[in-house]
Amino acid sequence: MAAWDWKVMVCDIEDSPLLLHVSQNERVRAVWSAIAMLGILGLGALLTPDSRGVGTHEQLGLPECMTMRIFGIPCPFCGMTTAFSHMAHGELGPALRTQPAGALAFLLAIGYLASSLFTAGTGKAPAAFRNKTLARRVWWTGVGIVAAAWIYKLTCHLLIR
Repeated sequence: MAAWDWKVMVCDIEDSPLLLHVSQNERVRAVWSAIAMLGILGLGALLTPDSRGVGTHEQLGLPECMTMRIFGIPCPFCGMTTAFSHMAHGELGPALRTQPAGALAFLLAIGYLASSLFTAGTGKAPAAFRNKTLARRVWWTGVGIVAAAWIYKLTCHLLIR
């Protein structure tokens, strides 16, 4: 049996055009970002998802949603904390039913944690992070996802009434 050539199996990040060197300050920011993401993900695991599909944030001492209170309809972010907490407990189905954008936010938080740890550890970051056109597209895609999730949440709310 032939010996493995480990150089072929391991990605050489030093010469990758997809990665950029970052400054020491950016590495420190990446460490703090990773700590923040660990805290947010951990908090999601500590919370108990509210069975109403909204209101999990009230366990943190925050008030109920004012849009729900005043107008009787959920706001664009209603159910986000509940869905995030469901995801932290490994409950994909309830998370998606509660608030699809909240389930996606959980996955994005894990991705951001991984990216922050990579940057902190290697001193490199994906070149795409510096692309302003891509950043605008990601921003508007996020707005579209939240809007679609809000329509879903409004529809569910109106059908359940």
